[in-house]
Amino acid sequence: IPINDDPLVEVMERFNVSISTDNPNIVPDPSTSIVTIIDNDVAVFQFTELEYSAIEGVRFICEAIELVSGVLTFPISVTVVTNPSLSPTAATPDVDYDPNPFPGVLIFPEESRPGTILRDNITIVDDNIVEMTEDFWLLAFITNPSDPASFVDGRDIAIGHINDDNSLTIGLERPDYTVPEDGGVVKVCVNVSGGILSETVTVTLQTTQDSAIDGEDY
Repeated sequence: IPINDDPLVEVMERFNVSISTDNPNIVPDPSTSIVTIIDNDVAVFQFTELEYSAIEGVRFICEAIELVSGVLTFPISVTVVTNPSLSPTAATPDVDYDPNPFPGVLIFPEESRPGTILRDNITIVDDNIVEMTEDFWLLAFITNPSDPASFVDGRDIAIGHINDDNSLTIGLERPDYTVPEDGGVVKVCVNVSGGILSETVTVTLQTTQDSAIDGEDY
């Protein structure tokens, strides 16, 4: 009895076999048997990209999971979670982004074919802090470990990047200062406007002589 090797990802299937004779005096015993077909196909998934990024003001990082192999005969779910990065530019969960993807569980329905893509959203926080690009990990796994499914090697992990959209201005408080000779000192102030610094910035003050001579007049 030939068995057809199809590309369908399916549960075990069975059919019955029976025999009979054309001689009424010969009765087969046993006359029936059950054949079980064990599927050899596995659904294979992957993150569509190795890295995903978005600007803070967009509010979401949209990542996606793709079915790259297998035709489903029943739904298979993929769960996506986040994990803090260990890099110096690691984003902080609940501060820079919502660590719970939405919907989080992607259900690939029956009859899904290679090329089917489902998307997930990571909410990112739009703050007014001037900072470097921050990152976090995205991890995916088959929700039900007993499902005949797996991931392309290395493609169950991706990196999310949050690109800052803030800027600030550092400048002198005034375009010119006037001070009497006997005033002792001139106070020059530096202003920061337009954002909040996330790290220390050193401002260096330099003078260039004009009609006033360095070392004689100031």
